Amino acid sequence: LAENFTLEEGKKLVDQEEYKQAKDILLRVVEKEPENAEVNFLLCKVFLILGDHDKSIKYGKKAVKLDPSVSDYHLWLGRAHGTQAQKGSKLKAIFRAKRAKNEFEKAVASDSTGIEARFDLAQYLLMAPGIAGGDKQKAKAHMKVLEGLDSLYGAIAWSFYWQNRKDTAKTENYLKAAVRLDTTSAHWATYMYGQFLHNQKRYHQAVEVYE
Repeated sequence: LAENFTLEEGKKLVDQEEYKQAKDILLRVVEKEPENAEVNFLLCKVFLILGDHDKSIKYGKKAVKLDPSVSDYHLWLGRAHGTQAQKGSKLKAIFRAKRAKNEFEKAVASDSTGIEARFDLAQYLLMAPGIAGGDKQKAKAHMKVLEGLDSLYGAIAWSFYWQNRKDTAKTENYLKAAVRLDTTSAHWATYMYGQFLHNQKRYHQAVEVYE
């Protein structure tokens, strides 16, 4: 019972975004239960959020090895590889980025209705160079599926697409749509639209959006 309580306490702290406290508890749990896939996954997530992508990858690899069927395990391991790809030489970056893509694809394959996994894969395909597996046509195909799954994520994905194509008008239209659809507590679409206006040097409008 104590072990279950400790795991549940760790999960609760992750949900509350108390990541340092969660890390301490989950590290104690994983010592007792090294073959527990969920604990390894939570440590992957926590270490990535805390900025330690090496440890995140370590625990993420263990999680997907223990249970390869869970989409979120692949998603967060992919994010860890993607973060690591931003470090080191260009050659290392390409290999690490491909690992991220591979995990995003496994995440989507594990759950075709997973919104965040498909969003991350679409963004990867859109932004990555061809040598690292980038493919704008495949990105568009995933975006079309995504907007059928979740209108908010779909609008934001298309705003990134048109921003990548340097079409300011269409980027703004999709960001406006995202703001209307955004019911999240973080209001991230509103923040993104404000940033867009700021980058366009439309400062007064940006301030109005933030207010």
